Amino acid sequence: MQRLGKENHSSVSEFILLGFSSESQVRMALFTFFLLLYLITLLGNGLIITLIYLDSHLHTPMYFFLSILSLVDMSYVTTTMPQMLVNMVYPRRTISWGACVAQMFTFLVLGIAECVLYAIMAYDRYVAICFPLHYTLLVSRPICIKMVTVCWSISIAGALIYTVFTMCLPYCGPYKINHFFCEVPAVLKLACADTSLNDRLDFILGFILLFVPLSLILASYVCIFASILRNRSFQGRLKSFSTCASHVTVVTMFYGPAMAMYMRPGSWYDPERDKKLALFYNVVSAFLNPIIYSLRNRDVKGAFLKALGGRGQITMRDVNQSAVTEFILLGFAPNARTNPLLFTFFLVFYLLILVSNSLLVTLIHQDSRLHTPMYFFISVLSMLDVCYTTTTVPQMLVHLLSKKRAISFARCAAQMYIFLLFGVTESWLFSIMSVDRYMAICQPLRYKAIMSHWVCLALVGICVAYGVVGGLCYTFFAMRLPYCGPNEIDHYFCEVPAVLKLACADTSLNDLVDFITGFNVIVVPLSLVIIVYANIFVAVMKIRSAQGRIKAFSTCASHITVVTMFAIPCIIMYMSPGSDSLSNSGKKMALFYNIATAFLNPVIYSLRNKDVKKAFLKLLGWGRAPE
Repeated sequence: MQRLGKENHSSVSEFILLGFSSESQVRMALFTFFLLLYLITLLGNGLIITLIYLDSHLHTPMYFFLSILSLVDMSYVTTTMPQMLVNMVYPRRTISWGACVAQMFTFLVLGIAECVLYAIMAYDRYVAICFPLHYTLLVSRPICIKMVTVCWSISIAGALIYTVFTMCLPYCGPYKINHFFCEVPAVLKLACADTSLNDRLDFILGFILLFVPLSLILASYVCIFASILRNRSFQGRLKSFSTCASHVTVVTMFYGPAMAMYMRPGSWYDPERDKKLALFYNVVSAFLNPIIYSLRNRDVKGAFLKALGGRGQITMRDVNQSAVTEFILLGFAPNARTNPLLFTFFLVFYLLILVSNSLLVTLIHQDSRLHTPMYFFISVLSMLDVCYTTTTVPQMLVHLLSKKRAISFARCAAQMYIFLLFGVTESWLFSIMSVDRYMAICQPLRYKAIMSHWVCLALVGICVAYGVVGGLCYTFFAMRLPYCGPNEIDHYFCEVPAVLKLACADTSLNDLVDFITGFNVIVVPLSLVIIVYANIFVAVMKIRSAQGRIKAFSTCASHITVVTMFAIPCIIMYMSPGSDSLSNSGKKMALFYNIATAFLNPVIYSLRNKDVKKAFLKLLGWGRAPE
């Protein structure tokens, strides 16, 4: 049987994940729903970890375990969700044998770690309530680290046993897994051998890894409730119950579906029901954990409000300084003669940006010949440019004519976040556009199949996701700092480097965060663009026809020009230490990537593009559409 298993196993190179509904409209609705759920899960759990790290009041064993739980949840959903989202918009839903094994093992490691972690958290609450005087001794930091280490050791061993006994079976076909990821029960259904040993093993492992931790949790809470009822103070009983209520809620949500999935006979397999159960303990519980722990927890809510208010730990030097409720945007040098000129100049610029980008979007929408992936991405870029400049320019124009240049703290944070959201989205969109050009030039026969309508929408969705997360990272870390005065921002809008100059606290952590975030949202997309165009140039040089080479180069020239104008000033502005950013040069660079590129994008894409010029002439009535 082993030899047959090896022979058949060697023939398995990939599986097909059937996932959810095959109807395109349903898939698109599910894609939007799960993308939002995934982003909120990442943001919620990421926020919990950040608050626990930043607030010294949350540096206790309970919040240490909670931060580990949030980290596990983020990793847990990332093991399955991104692939599920791609499969919803990409017709080819295959996963290689190696990737399937890796996904199964990683998923199980994180799932088992979460099971054991719940038991550890129950023990922590038991000691805190039943032995409060011995709490710091029984649950000291070294003991916490040892318990987490034991948790990971158990999870790795359990996942290894599950994965080895599942993937060593022979798989002879069909290779269609009726699930959205490689989960043990779904994969076992494809085995062309007796799986009764696997059923017994899964039950034993499920008993050890699910039932035993759940029993420990129940025993802990029985002792906790008995101890609470002996408390004569009603207020004390209420406080003790509230500290445990969130943990009991989370445990109930997680263990029920997991036990139903992993401790039942293989003959009870129901693919549609199992997919729903998996969604519950993989996605829903990870989504609800930060909500439950924040809504039911005063300490976390207090830390969150403290972070929003920008009132961090302030040194003695800052005690007598008042909190900032608004900022003054200095903008450009106030001068009665130059201000009207600057106002006229920027107003004309802004109107040209609105008109040209709107015209480009209209042409692409109206002309069927421009209904291709390249022009779809250009239309998205034009809409981003309109929003991007509208975030800053109207306010700048008002301030050029007004003596009062104040902006409230909340409006400043909102402007910063919206500006960064559009900026980061545009940065990643440039890399997606380079991939589109690579597919068009290097894979022309497969271009339409690969860059389908749904794939294009999914790629834009990913860009927006990066924008949301990147903008939140920048804004949160900038606006959490204390701002005690002076409150004059030497800029024409609330941009991160200019605002950080006013913080009355150490900004070295912000410099580090800004560098790491900048690397991910600027350098990585730019590197991808460079790599893609290197491959394009190699492919173009192989074209024998000089005319063909010129045409291929011309389709890329406009994109390279735009990327260069946008990325270089952004890297200088956002990846240099805060101490090195100069006010005047910073304002000039911001004008370049905020206004100049938005103005030049439609000009470059129209003057260097015959299709756009033909569509424009057709719209004016000077050209005729082909029969």
